[in-house]
Amino acid sequence: MSEEQMIIKNNLKMVQKLLDDCSTMTKAIEEKKERLVDAMICPKCSGDTKVIESRYRDIYHDGSYIKYRRRICLKCGFKYKTIETLLEEEK
Repeated sequence: MSEEQMIIKNNLKMVQKLLDDCSTMTKAIEEKKERLVDAMICPKCSGDTKVIESRYRDIYHDGSYIKYRRRICLKCGFKYKTIETLLEEEK
């Protein structure tokens, strides 16, 4: 194998490693986003909660929606619902 081929092979290995690292970081970012969505405390005991169901509901004529989330407290087991809606769009 020539020196040029060795350099190309090493460069390809480095590029593959960078792509693998990017994929790992992307997965970690997506997991963190999910945890941030779930980041709500229980209104009864202030424990951590988990989303157990999400539903969208179109109720406005302009096409906007409300998102309902059913949650459960991981500490005391209290179940409750939250509502999420778009207040205004950022421009």
